[in-house]
Amino acid sequence: MKFLLILYNICLIFCYIPALLVGLVFKKTRTPLAFQWLGLGLPKRKQGKQCSIWIHCASVGEVRSIAPLIAWLRKAYPERAILISTFTETGYSTATKVLKPDVQFLIPLENPPAINWLIKEHDVRLLIITETELWPQLIRSAAKRIPLLLLNGRISDKTFANYKRFSFITSRALARFKYIYAKSEGDAIRFKSIGGRLVESGGNIKYRHEASALNEALATRFNGKRLALAASTHFPEEELFFSCARSFKSHYDKVLLAPRHIKRSQEILAIADGMGLSVGLYTKNDFDKDIIIIDTFGLLESLYQLSERIFIGGSLANVGGHNVFEALQYNKPICTGPHIQNFNDIIPLGVEHNIITIVNDKAELLRYFEEDEPNANANFQAFFQALKKEQEHYEHSIMASIKAVML
Repeated sequence: MKFLLILYNICLIFCYIPALLVGLVFKKTRTPLAFQWLGLGLPKRKQGKQCSIWIHCASVGEVRSIAPLIAWLRKAYPERAILISTFTETGYSTATKVLKPDVQFLIPLENPPAINWLIKEHDVRLLIITETELWPQLIRSAAKRIPLLLLNGRISDKTFANYKRFSFITSRALARFKYIYAKSEGDAIRFKSIGGRLVESGGNIKYRHEASALNEALATRFNGKRLALAASTHFPEEELFFSCARSFKSHYDKVLLAPRHIKRSQEILAIADGMGLSVGLYTKNDFDKDIIIIDTFGLLESLYQLSERIFIGGSLANVGGHNVFEALQYNKPICTGPHIQNFNDIIPLGVEHNIITIVNDKAELLRYFEEDEPNANANFQAFFQALKKEQEHYEHSIMASIKAVML
């Protein structure tokens, strides 16, 4: 096992040298920010703060999810700087707008000297890692100097198999965390089985009301119309949805489909054309068509507000599902497929209060869109009360753990 860990470190060294050379050669074509991945150009300490709390998130979704955590920390520790690191440049820009941290940077990839410099330069007293970003050298280097916490921890079945296969790395990494907060009981069991120690389940800090303003152009176009929406779809969900839409489209003024990846819009359009359907693109103003593919960014939450029936994709395709709360926060019932492991911390609560319907196949999906009132007994008030109670418990537990380990 030790040999495999040494081999991992050797591979890193050999990867860094060519990456650094390529970076220097193509410096003019890269943003200066990108060099932070190599540990270059990292920000220095700002004056006025005693010490720092460092939070690492991978990308945009994780950045948005920690907004409540940032608010809690600023209230409890106003004298401490908040450092945010991300893996992507889009996550970096989102952090600037949404979180407004004292310092932010792109994570130096598996670079112990850069990690050590950051901790010393910013007098970091705690590192919080969100989701399951298990970078072995980041965790190993940081844990030698400061305590580590893992929040919103999640392990899918596929990831779990990989973690077990490489347990010589993952078990050592997980054992270095002082506390691990898993999203569900199933996630907690997985963490414990591969090396996690103090693991608590049943919480997620990302579920809070964050309503976006309704897009005016979209509202003008669709307000007052009966809309059926398939959101964040993956292959082959589009073909399945279109097949159902043949029957239920007469129940609605328009049928809308917003794929998870809009670069697939032409591919999806070709599928619809092959099925003989009247389908157009939103960016082409094809509003005379029965079905419209939303081939642009930034409209999804407005579509949730305007739609009468909603299917959340990535759930009939075995992707793990996408964020159902974005629709639920507008008091909009939704349906989703059975592959919901990414959000199995909230979906059972939604099913319990009849605001989420699980559809297992084409027949059930069609029935959902054709029924007059599939969520007649929906109880959003009870759902949000239960969710608030969970959030308050989770906040208290997290802050107690932070207080216990804060240096």
